[in-house]
Amino acid sequence: MTRKTEIVEYNPEWEKIFKEEAKSIKKILGKNCVDIQHIGDTSFKGAKICPDEGQVEICFMVIVKNKSEVFENSGTLEQRGYFNCKTFYYKDGKEKMVLYLYDKNNDSDAKRIQEHLSVRDYMIAHTEKAVEYAKHKANIMNEFEDVRDYCIERDKFIEELKPDIDKWNKEQAKIGMGLSLGMCFGMSIGTALGAAMGNIALGMTMGMSIGMCLGIAFGSAKNEK
Repeated sequence: MTRKTEIVEYNPEWEKIFKEEAKSIKKILGKNCVDIQHIGDTSFKGAKICPDEGQVEICFMVIVKNKSEVFENSGTLEQRGYFNCKTFYYKDGKEKMVLYLYDKNNDSDAKRIQEHLSVRDYMIAHTEKAVEYAKHKANIMNEFEDVRDYCIERDKFIEELKPDIDKWNKEQAKIGMGLSLGMCFGMSIGTALGAAMGNIALGMTMGMSIGMCLGIAFGSAKNEK
């Protein structure tokens, strides 16, 4: 079926809606719920959104201990308006909540979790790419009236961006490792300085500052190689 698509600007209210709805979802899932993350186009500034049937999709990445348990006991979710045994939806006005369920102990799910977070975090850190992505979607909206063709072309942009996303994630991981090593080194230096000065608190502050600076430098130097 061919239908005309439209683009709407980013709305900061989407983040508020996500946080409020996430509370309800956690309450319904109880201890089975490990984490809920905001993903998709509504999760970063600069993006423009293509509503589905006039409704913006706010996507929830719901990580659980046991996905089968959710499917077997989905009655409460259905009462709240969620339905479908693979992806749950909840419609409310101009927003549609979309829940993507992932099992933390499933290797395939773990890979998808990382992919979602990588794209989101990259777009948040690179606003210019989010704006470019938005312009791309606006352009293809005028070219493809069938929403399926639109989605295919939209996803191509992310696929082409993946090498940059992977590179950026590796850089962040190295910087994180550098900071961790720097913090450990800083604690050792801080303890020694504190003992020498007779002021443990001041020594730890100085040591941690030195350690963090060295850690960032170490992580950045590794990234340049």
